[in-house]
Order: sequence, then structure tokens, then C-alpha cells
Amino acid sequence: MNPNDTVVEYIHLFNHLKQLDHLELQRLTTPNLRFIDPFNDVTGHAKVIKVLQHFAAQVEKPHFDINYMAWDGSVCFVRWNFRGRLRKLGTWSFPGVSELHFDSQGLIYLHQDHWDAGLHFYQRLPLVGHVINWVRNRIQLSAR
Repeated sequence: MNPNDTVVEYIHLFNHLKQLDHLELQRLTTPNLRFIDPFNDVTGHAKVIKVLQHFAAQVEKPHFDINYMAWDGSVCFVRWNFRGRLRKLGTWSFPGVSELHFDSQGLIYLHQDHWDAGLHFYQRLPLVGHVINWVRNRIQLSAR
């Protein structure tokens, strides 16, 4: 399997999570796929599918706009902007990078997302957000 094609098809899966095709995910990834993001660290198709289904149930119209991709050997870095809507928090958008690692067959065995959950999620929560903003302001003032 060509890794470039795999990335394009894999991104397509993430932009259609409401209709997640389990067989397509399995075709593009190894059975021991590891998925890491600021909220999860799971291994195996069944656990990854559970995480993605939960995400799709919580976020209305999730979509990833791809800015660019860069390769370093068997690793593809995908720069994206996410947008969607959370029921209680409203419109949600933020930038991030996915690090996709490929095996010798061109299958993804590690998907690690890098994005700032503090700034783009926790800081928006009613109680937690106030505490984070207070701490952040205290640190910013002391650094001046």
C-alpha cells in the first residue's frame, strides 16, 4: 500500500466519523494501532474505534481542514485545523498536527495528535477555565 494514498484515505475517515467504516480503518492500519491525543492513549482497532465513535457522538459536524503534510522517512506530519460544534460549548476550532507512523507494508501503526487542550478546550469550560485563566494571568504577569 502506498503511504501517500493511505494518508489521504485515513483523513477521509476522520472527516466522516459519523459513518465510520471499521473495515476501512482496519485496511489502513495495523491491528495494534496506537492512538494518542490529549484525552486518550489506546491500542488496538476496537479501542480506537470506541474513541472515534465517542468523539463523533460528542461533536456535531467534525471536520479537519488539511494545511500541509511533511514526510520524514516513514513518518507523516499532517498540519490541520479542526472545526466542529460541542453541544454545551458551541463552535469549537483549533489547529493541530497529527504524527502518523507507517510500517514496512505502508500501514499506520501510530497516530499521535499534538494540540493545546488547555487553550482550546479546558480554558473554555466554565469552572476549570476560570482557574486556568487565573493561573495563566499570574504566570504572564510574573514573567514581565
